[in-house]
Amino acid sequence: MHIRPPQAKSLSSYPRFDPHITLSAFPAMTDISLIRNAIPANQARIPVTFKSVDVGPTYFRSVYAACRPSAQLLELHKAIHERIKMEPNTPSFPHMSMFYIDDSEPEERTRIRDELVSQGKIRPLDGDAVELDCGEGDVLRGFEGGEIWIAKCEGPVSEWQVLERIFLL
Repeated sequence: MHIRPPQAKSLSSYPRFDPHITLSAFPAMTDISLIRNAIPANQARIPVTFKSVDVGPTYFRSVYAACRPSAQLLELHKAIHERIKMEPNTPSFPHMSMFYIDDSEPEERTRIRDELVSQGKIRPLDGDAVELDCGEGDVLRGFEGGEIWIAKCEGPVSEWQVLERIFLL
């Protein structure tokens, strides 16, 4: 989401980033080959649909699309953690972050979500689901997860680095 409302107070609010579902978070010193090898060989693409757009209590869960926990997505999440021998630490899994908003302005999280609803950018669907109107005729009810990125997420969001992309079948 490439917007920055003028009323945002903190410079760390509304950074640009690629919307994503975090499958796992590892300590910075984790060997990248260990992470790569934790991804099941011949992993198929995973369809993802949106349940709702929620406001969360922390910077990295400020405003996000809560995703349906499909069997395929839950199995991939479980397999990665089992192979790396690590307990899952992915709150509100699965979700796709849309905005990061500084913890100093939590009211901004509700305000932007409500504004998107009133503008018709977040639209409810039958059966406990939503679609996202991204503009220019691009409406998403979900997406097909076709890549897993191994990223170094240290420092400000603008400094995050994608180290490797693994393409799914």
